[in-house]
Amino acid sequence: MPKERETLHKQDAHCIVNTDAILDEEVIQIGAGRSGSTAVWQILNHIYSKAWKAHKISPDLFAKKDVKIFFTYRDPRDITLSRLRTLKDLKILSQKDININSIAQANQGHDLQSYLCSYLKSNYKDILLIKYEDFFTTENSDCKKVINTIVKFAGISLSESELDTINSKVSKSNNAKIQQNFNSFHEGDHESGIHGKHIADSKQLHWRDLLNEDQLNYLNKMCEADIKYFNY
Repeated sequence: MPKERETLHKQDAHCIVNTDAILDEEVIQIGAGRSGSTAVWQILNHIYSKAWKAHKISPDLFAKKDVKIFFTYRDPRDITLSRLRTLKDLKILSQKDININSIAQANQGHDLQSYLCSYLKSNYKDILLIKYEDFFTTENSDCKKVINTIVKFAGISLSESELDTINSKVSKSNNAKIQQNFNSFHEGDHESGIHGKHIADSKQLHWRDLLNEDQLNYLNKMCEADIKYFNY
């Protein structure tokens, strides 16, 4: 049975120490929940000995100014409906599950992505911005593209064998297998960061097909700053 790895905690963040990592270095993965943050964090865990995962900026974690930061972002409308699906603990979100109040609830207590990104770009120099739509799609289970992007930023190279090994462990298909061990999003696997119902069903409709006109207008207004900042 593999030895359980040490977990470190700071305010609003955690890190699982990997003594077998390629680089003995501390880095930070930050981004809104449901922005591809877990998949990117999994990749970082294979490359770096200490990869912190956070959704908020905390003073103790972000005290170092020379730390590498990996920022994930996504269309805020997709994030909202993905959050709503997990809040309701559903495999598939349907029109009957959505109303103005539930849309507001899904975004309650979360920082704007535009605020996070603007702050980080103003205060740190080594930042890699990872756009969800460039790397993660419903059809694509392969993570090699985002792995190669991260590896290039890290300044290292991987053999095809190393690339295949990491990809097999962080791929959508492998994470889908992990989530089958849990019945609820409120249960999950500590080391992979994968919860039950973490990954949406392939039949999940897009926000354009789920929202009525009033709901879409409300959501667009709520997400206006992020939509403009990231050109969605």
